[in-house]
Amino acid sequence: MMDVILSIFAIATLAVAQDARVHVAMYNGQWKVPHTKIGLTLFLMYWIQLVLGICTASTPSVALGSAKPDPTAAPDTRHPLKARPWYAILHVFWGVSMCIIASVQVRRGYTIEWPQKRGQPASEHVNRAWKAWVIIVPVLYLSGLALLLRRQWSQERARMLNPGATPANNDKYDSVALSSPRVESNEASPPNPQDTPSSQPPKLSDLIPPHNPLLPPKSLLKPPIHAPTHHHPVALLHFRTYYHPNLEFFLHFAYHAAYALGIPLSHPARLPTKRSLFTVLKSPFIFKKAQENFEKKTHKRAVKVWDADPEVVNVWLRYLEEHMMPGVGMRVVRWERCPVGVGQARLNEVRGAVRESVAEQVRKVGERIVREETEAAKKALSVDSDKL
Repeated sequence: MMDVILSIFAIATLAVAQDARVHVAMYNGQWKVPHTKIGLTLFLMYWIQLVLGICTASTPSVALGSAKPDPTAAPDTRHPLKARPWYAILHVFWGVSMCIIASVQVRRGYTIEWPQKRGQPASEHVNRAWKAWVIIVPVLYLSGLALLLRRQWSQERARMLNPGATPANNDKYDSVALSSPRVESNEASPPNPQDTPSSQPPKLSDLIPPHNPLLPPKSLLKPPIHAPTHHHPVALLHFRTYYHPNLEFFLHFAYHAAYALGIPLSHPARLPTKRSLFTVLKSPFIFKKAQENFEKKTHKRAVKVWDADPEVVNVWLRYLEEHMMPGVGMRVVRWERCPVGVGQARLNEVRGAVRESVAEQVRKVGERIVREETEAAKKALSVDSDKL
């Protein structure tokens, strides 16, 4: 209540001061000065702007959240801009026009009125401050429109599609956006066990949960990363490209896919960019002395994979190869871990299939010759002993 009293007091004071200023201007002959006329125009425009603001604030609107929840009201599918009253739109453009006229009024004041009254021009710092103000205010206004206008429309559209939703305590947007007509209809009508199941399969649109218009799609956000648990390296990926934006986009895609599969990754390491310079003839024949240089930059990134099952890594790599971006190369170095004693087990498996080496064959031939010669010598000794 105090702010309303102060506002009324300030408005009354401005009205008395402006009325006195008009009488003084008419008495002094300043009514013919454009600066005085523009000032009076701004004063009248301020009153009109005040009336438009009161009308806009006092009008119940579902989009703005000032109307009472009505469960029986039908969802409004119009654009939030079309759902506003005409004086609300006029309120915006009227305020912008007042800012433009006020800027012109200030410039006329320190460039025309000040030298006439003081006999000397205004400081150059005043002109610089006015130029900075004229540049900064539109830039901030347009930046706010570009960043927040779509979000505001999505919030108003969510309220218009569900006019019967009651906002929670200081939570005007999330609860309204989460309570869509589809969710309420599903919660309001629980399945009856006596009903016979339908023979038709459910539609895909019924299985997909409703989208929250307040939350952007996860694919547009920065990809999250699973923290490694045991710090066991599984694979090392190297990415190469000649065009930097393609590399960043494919890394964004690869990290989202790895997070969906539960694969811990390290942050992408920026390797040094390789620069190659090529010098060729600019033209043949008599212009062959003129040469032209071409530079090629190879951008590199390295990503290490931790604590992941080999089969899951295979699925991830096949998915990346299937959706590989043109102009981006990928090289994979993998490490496989085997249990203790795998070498002896493997040797036992392939022992029968391993071919004998040349040294082993020579050794066996030598042993066979020695054995045969020994037997022949024993036979000869036995024959000689029989003769004797």
